[in-house]
Amino acid sequence: MTTARALLLCSLLSPFGCTKGPSGGHDTETACNDGADNDGDGLTDCADPDCAEVAPCTWPTAVDLEGRFDFTSTAYGVSDCTTDYTSTVQQVDDPSCDPCDRVMHGTYRYVTDDCPSDPNNPRPSGGSYGFVFTSDTAWQVYFLDGDQAWQTLGTATDDGTGTLVFERTDPVNYQQTQIGTLDTTYWFSEH
Repeated sequence: MTTARALLLCSLLSPFGCTKGPSGGHDTETACNDGADNDGDGLTDCADPDCAEVAPCTWPTAVDLEGRFDFTSTAYGVSDCTTDYTSTVQQVDDPSCDPCDRVMHGTYRYVTDDCPSDPNNPRPSGGSYGFVFTSDTAWQVYFLDGDQAWQTLGTATDDGTGTLVFERTDPVNYQQTQIGTLDTTYWFSEH
């Protein structure tokens, strides 16, 4: 029931008028991201059922991530290789990603890694991702690079199962010569 209808009904039925909760607030939460209990029911923002269908309350607070780097060689003496990892990235308070609706961080667990190691560039133990929830079927994805700068990864789109997928192929160059391609794939699903 809208606030106006509730007040009208209350004023018609009660000669003494109506109170709107212990703090004299509203019948429903009026702002779902202000940190205040607007309707006086003891619940703030997303904890209040009034906000259940309002963004950012509908945005996930944890995402299961699978990542794959698949290198295909085109150079003699250089082998193909694959690196797969998983993580559950969880919401963190990080305002440094200006366009992001939500920032999440997680620790990586490497499942497959047959690519050569580089002592000067070790595998990361975890990562941070920023999301702009443009729709239920598309998320703009950012990542925090090794220089602590946010970079646009691209748009992940729903594959029809509720998992959002990002795919990209890039050339790999070594000493100004292309030695292969790198297929990068990320799968994001709500935890």
